[in-house]
Amino acid sequence: MVDLKTNVRVRAEGFGITAKSILTFVMLVYDSRQGSGGFALVAFAAGQLAYSVVMFLTYVASFGWGIIRPKRPSSPRNTIGGYFDTEIMQLSFTMTLQSLVKHFLTEGDKMILSSFSPLHDQGGYALAVNYGSLVARIIFQPIEETLRVFFSRILGGETQKKKSDDHRVSLAQSVIMLQSLLSIQISLSIILVIFGSASLPILLPLLLPKQYLSTSAPQVLGAWIWYIPVLAVNGGLEAFLSSVATPKDLNNQSRWMIGFSAIYIGSAIVFYSVGLGDASLVYANVVNLSARIIYSLRYATNFFNKPKIPMFRWQDTLPSRSLCVVSGLSAAVIQLSQRRLKADEIASHLGNRALLNSSVLLHVGVCGSLALLCLGTWWRTSGRYLSFSSFLKGKVE
Repeated sequence: MVDLKTNVRVRAEGFGITAKSILTFVMLVYDSRQGSGGFALVAFAAGQLAYSVVMFLTYVASFGWGIIRPKRPSSPRNTIGGYFDTEIMQLSFTMTLQSLVKHFLTEGDKMILSSFSPLHDQGGYALAVNYGSLVARIIFQPIEETLRVFFSRILGGETQKKKSDDHRVSLAQSVIMLQSLLSIQISLSIILVIFGSASLPILLPLLLPKQYLSTSAPQVLGAWIWYIPVLAVNGGLEAFLSSVATPKDLNNQSRWMIGFSAIYIGSAIVFYSVGLGDASLVYANVVNLSARIIYSLRYATNFFNKPKIPMFRWQDTLPSRSLCVVSGLSAAVIQLSQRRLKADEIASHLGNRALLNSSVLLHVGVCGSLALLCLGTWWRTSGRYLSFSSFLKGKVE
C-alpha cells in the first residue's frame, strides 16, 4: 500500500478470493450430496484459511522469502529478546486491543440477533446485510485505505515536521483533503437517502428472491440506506485518526470504544422494544457510529487547531442551502409521484415484469430527472469548488 504496488495487491486478493470461493463451494456441494449438513462451518473456515494461505504465498512470490525472516533492530538496547522493539511492541498491543473491541462492535449484531430474532428472519437479515455491505467493501474500503496512506505520509512524524518550513503546508493539504472528503460524502448522502429510499421498493422485487420478501430483509435494506452515509463519514474520519494518533491517543480511543459498545447494545435493545424488528440492529449501528463520528471530529478539530491557527471547521463540510432546498422539494415531488402512480405496489405485484409497466417507468423517470437536478445543484454550488490546488493556495496564504 505504501509503495503503491496496487497490481501486486489486486493479484494477491484476486487469487485469494478465488481460492476461497472454489473451496467453500466444493465443500458445500459435497456436504449437500452426503446429506449430513455438518460441514457448513468447516467449509467457511476452510475457505478463510485458503484465502489467507494463497494471499500469503502470492505476496512471498512477489517480494521473496527474505521479507519474513526475523531481523534484529539497528539499536538492540530497547528490545525484547534482541528482536522485538519495545515501542513497536507496545503499539502492537494497543492496536490488538482496539481490534478486539472493534470485532465485538462488528459481530455484536449477530449475537443480539440470535437472542431476539427467529431463525426465519435471521436468514433474511444476513442476506440484506451482505447486499448492503457490498457498498462498503467495493467503495468505502479502498477510500479509507488510500486516506490512511495519504495522511500517514503527509503527517507522519508530526513532531519533527513542526520544526520544518513545510509544516503548515502539510497541515493545509490535510485539512483540504479531509474537509473536501466530508463535504462530498455529506452532500451525496442527502441525495442517496432521498432517492435510495424512493427506489428501494421498486428494486427489492428485482434484487431479492421471492421467499426473502416475506422476511426482515426488505426492512433491513431500508435501514441500510440511512446507515451507508454514516458508515462513509465514520470511515474517513477514523482513517485520519488512526494515521496520526499517538499510542496514548489510541489507548484513549480504545477506552471510548468500550463505551460505544454499550451505546450500541443499549440502542439495539431499545429499538427492539419499540417494534423495529431486525432493522433495530442497523439503527443501533447508526447511533454507535454517530457517537464515533463526534469523537473523531473532536479529535480532528483539536489536532489541526493546535498551532493556534484555526484551520479545520466541521461547519465548512455542511451542504449548501440550495442543495437542501432542491433536495427537500425533490423529496416532496417523489412522494406525490409515488401516491399517484403507486409504482411500489405495481412492482411488488408484477416483479420483474414491472420494468415494462408505464407507471413504474414514469416514476423512475421522475426520480432520475430529480436526481440529476440535485447532482447538478451540488456541483454548481460546491462540487466544482472542491479543487485541491485552489483550496491549498487559499489556506496557505
